[in-house]
Amino acid sequence: MTSQTLDQPHSGSVHIEHCAVYILLCKDDTTYTGITNNVCRRFHQHNTGKVAYTRTRKPVELVCTILTPNRRAAAHLEKRIKKTGALRWLRRHYKDVNFALEGSSKLMALLGRLGLGSQTPV
Repeated sequence: MTSQTLDQPHSGSVHIEHCAVYILLCKDDTTYTGITNNVCRRFHQHNTGKVAYTRTRKPVELVCTILTPNRRAAAHLEKRIKKTGALRWLRRHYKDVNFALEGSSKLMALLGRLGLGSQTPV
């Protein structure tokens, strides 16, 4: 995991390590939820067939990224999302997280077909 050290005046240095939880929408309308410290690199791996689950389901669309303070927090959130179901979790937390639903008509249509909301975000 990549970490960053920030120098602060009069207090030494502070060690900060971030990790992101991400949700992908696959071409077969399934979702993939994972954690990484480099979303761009991991997204590229998914779309170039380097990840088993998405290898036959590409192209994938990145629909959500949530920055967490560390890997432990990311793993906890990933587990909650997988237990709830990624699409249900997205619908419940639409206003709380920053993700690209507005640009994903495919995802919004899928949420509507599953009865998880209308085509228009709440």
